[in-house]
Amino acid sequence: MADVSDYTDEKADEICELVAEGENLNIISKKDGFPARSTIYKWLNDNERFSNNYTRAIKHRADARFDKINQVIDDMRNSVIDSQMARVEIDAYKWQAGKENSQKYGDRTIHANDKENPITSVMGLIDGKSSGIPETD
Repeated sequence: MADVSDYTDEKADEICELVAEGENLNIISKKDGFPARSTIYKWLNDNERFSNNYTRAIKHRADARFDKINQVIDDMRNSVIDSQMARVEIDAYKWQAGKENSQKYGDRTIHANDKENPITSVMGLIDGKSSGIPETD
């Protein structure tokens, strides 16, 4: 049997599946039959396939976190948790999802001169008559 520190595609896929379901490497690395976190990081650096799959798993984990928000709301409505605890959990899930998949769950930041917000300029004469600025009488 291979040592837990020996890379296999099967073990890497298992790690990615757990990540996609919401686990993190700190928890995964403490489970029986899984390598240490430092070994997983080494695998991520050394294996492009695993690195790509792990990146996708992180995005799926963002979806799992976002889906948990509905459970938190249900728990609050059913008096399993109070509203303050629900707020903290929801904020944490939203923040984590936004970091793990910023395109889907992150705050939208508009930068000047991107495709949807091009830079525009207005030119005019110093006398104000051709500046495009309405004249006042």
